[in-house]
Amino acid sequence: MADRGITAALLLALALPIAAVPTNLLVYKGAIPLPGVRVLDDHEPKMDHLDADVGRGLLYVSVKENDTVAIVDMRARAFVGSIAGVADPQGLVYEPSLDLVVVACGGDGAVRAFGGAAPHAPAWATALPEDADNIVFDSDARGFWVAAAGDEAPGGLTLLDARDGTAVQTVAYPAGAHPECFSLAARGPLLYGSAPTSQAGDDVSLIVVVNRTAPAAVAATWALAPLGLNQPFATIFDNATGHLFVATRSNDTGKPAFAVLDTARAGALLFAAPTNAVCDDLAWDARKGLIFISCGGKDGGGDADSSLSIVRQVRRAGGAVGYTLEGDVATYPPSVRLARTMYWDRDSETLFVAVPAGIDFLNRTQDARLLTFGRGPGAAT
Repeated sequence: MADRGITAALLLALALPIAAVPTNLLVYKGAIPLPGVRVLDDHEPKMDHLDADVGRGLLYVSVKENDTVAIVDMRARAFVGSIAGVADPQGLVYEPSLDLVVVACGGDGAVRAFGGAAPHAPAWATALPEDADNIVFDSDARGFWVAAAGDEAPGGLTLLDARDGTAVQTVAYPAGAHPECFSLAARGPLLYGSAPTSQAGDDVSLIVVVNRTAPAAVAATWALAPLGLNQPFATIFDNATGHLFVATRSNDTGKPAFAVLDTARAGALLFAAPTNAVCDDLAWDARKGLIFISCGGKDGGGDADSSLSIVRQVRRAGGAVGYTLEGDVATYPPSVRLARTMYWDRDSETLFVAVPAGIDFLNRTQDARLLTFGRGPGAAT
């Protein structure tokens, strides 16, 4: 289909170098130390997902490297404590209607819920296949969808009852594809998931469309390789436009690593842009039309430091929606490695980026911390 290819306009966009943001749209403000974090034996140095209890002003960070969830006061910009008893935490969500912090654990496959008020008492726990990962609350189903896959178990999604964690239904991904991030449509039954690899580690590069009406089932798959994209690791669905934002793991400089797909046209490519390094996470401010893309450096500790890129959604004449690459945040601290995941607090207009501990690159080490970015002087709206 013609609109599945990269058009001449897109090719021109991909040829443009990434420039510094000219309007100080987002600048580095400082760091919040996360004390006592060290990489445990057989753990990787990585911070995973973040979410916030906006009412209490608390930010939760999955600290994979030492089996805890760090808690940060976003207003005081200070570390205030940790939730323990989570093995290799990955996916994380705070659901205000239930006052629950729910954590998907890759170490033992458990999904664990904790009360939102201190001391964050355990509420329930459910065992899933090893490598429980991303988790999203479904308000229609009153439950949590969790992506999980083990070495021998099929990869897919499980819906857990929010009251006690009981498994309600499951849907298997195709051909053993390993599930990663996924996004729910606010209107209608569809869910859009990313599957970068198979369980064997082979590149499959799929967007998996799931109809989550019971019994949930895969409705379609969209291959990304024909679009010049590989290994999608993060997605955000924009309910206002029906567009799907996708961050991929492209390792080739100048190749597209961020893309926008039209879900109304079977994933047709609308926009693609290169970034400085491997994309791993996205944040979205719908009010301002800004998409933040965190890039954690090349796989295997290669030659790219972590960076942030920004794409702007633009409303054009006649109601058309387009996208422009604003550029890379020039004031990112140098030589920060594997800063892959983040949280955008739209009330304070602050971006929190998680930096893992223990990276040793060319005799350099880094302590665990959150980097903060905010609006710069003279920034455009």
